[in-house]
Amino acid sequence: MRTEHPEFREQPSLRTLREAFGMSQSSLADEIGVSQGHVSAVENGRSVIDWAQKAIDGWMERQHALASKDKTA
Repeated sequence: MRTEHPEFREQPSLRTLREAFGMSQSSLADEIGVSQGHVSAVENGRSVIDWAQKAIDGWMERQHALASKDKTA
């Protein structure tokens, strides 16, 4: 699944990014290898174990990098 969105100008929340791509919490969790509960916890401001947070942060960073690259192209 290709998940980049070129229209983000600011640092959106995980929920905002996920919804912009039309993804459910479960589909995002499957894509990045964490549980749906981890995605839900992060979206609701709760902490999750380090490896899950890193996977979620990494997905968000990739979306921002791809969006920035698309803007300069």
